[in-house]
Amino acid sequence: MDVRMIYRTCPTCGHRFGQPDDPGRKRRFCSDACKQAAYRTASAPPNRPAGGLRRRPPAAPAKNTPVAPASVLGPTGRRPMLAAAAPAPSAGPAAGLAGRTPSTTTRPP
Repeated sequence: MDVRMIYRTCPTCGHRFGQPDDPGRKRRFCSDACKQAAYRTASAPPNRPAGGLRRRPPAAPAKNTPVAPASVLGPTGRRPMLAAAAPAPSAGPAAGLAGRTPSTTTRPP
């Protein structure tokens, strides 16, 4: 039995490919990668280059933004951590729960 072949040229890459002449819709593209590239090109907005992501311009620094003087910055160029931000030592396990309602789902071991 001789199988009749249909030959087409892929509109994306120009590759010539063959397929059997069976009933049903025939392939237009040689691979899924070519099909995806054609979809991206067709669905790209007019102000966006096909096949690439649109890059945002770099954000301009806001005007009137206060900048810390060099005397406030530490040796690494960052603001030093304030002493009040450090956690206070606790007097025991109950000190951390002072003023809070204990959870009903978790129980001590």
